[in-house]
Amino acid sequence: MALLELKGIVKFFGPIPALRGVDLSVEKAEVHALIGENGAGKSTLMKVLSGAHRADEGSMYFDGRPLTIRDPAGFRAAAAKALERGVPVVVLKVARTEESAKMAVSHSGALAGNDDAYNAVFE
Repeated sequence: MALLELKGIVKFFGPIPALRGVDLSVEKAEVHALIGENGAGKSTLMKVLSGAHRADEGSMYFDGRPLTIRDPAGFRAAAAKALERGVPVVVLKVARTEESAKMAVSHSGALAGNDDAYNAVFE
């Protein structure tokens, strides 16, 4: 079972689709990077996850339980609960290129000083 799972996330801005049925599954101890062109939906997806935007369709789950985040304060509360349970929460800036993703991770402290972990993510 995935620690964090997003299923069928859809977001429109007026008639314009920003996200079309996005699925994302993150297992415990995995590191993911969202990389894509401008307008690909990276920031929109993170804003849906953080509660800054509401998805028009789709579901989110944390540790198999439905996750409803209505606003950024709700996201912070969910992250605090995860930390209390010993689940590390790492928030990275959305990267536009693989190189900027490497820089974001290396400077986030998540993998800084751990070359083996860093290399495992980006090899």
